[in-house]
Amino acid sequence: MKLLFHKASPQHAAPLTALQHVCTDALLAKGIRQWTYMSKGDIIKELPFTYVLLSNHTVVASFCIKPYEKDTAYATRIAVHPDYQGAGIGKAICTWLKGYEQPVYLDCWNGNEKLKSFYKENGGHILGVFPEADYEICVFCF
Repeated sequence: MKLLFHKASPQHAAPLTALQHVCTDALLAKGIRQWTYMSKGDIIKELPFTYVLLSNHTVVASFCIKPYEKDTAYATRIAVHPDYQGAGIGKAICTWLKGYEQPVYLDCWNGNEKLKSFYKENGGHILGVFPEADYEICVFCF
């Protein structure tokens, strides 16, 4: 599968909203409380920080990357459409993050052992586990 990484634009707002909702549905169905649903308005606000991955002009994955503290960035909302999972897209995103001009931090729900293993296998280094209001997150650096 050929993937193209593109900076998101307003034309991607509707497909990004659909992608975020189908990924949220899939996570919740597995009991993974990683996300809540985002509105199209929230997605539009995030467009300046969002990248889409296209296959045959279809948005199959996305992620946001924002400036964080001095000389670092934070990746969030990494989403791969369930129909395209297992095709190497997540690995391609991790490779892209490793090549970013600054260290990139990201986190996941600490109870998501499969995702934690995936990030470790693809170059993420665990920085620690930190409490949130009613759960813990595991923070990685690429």
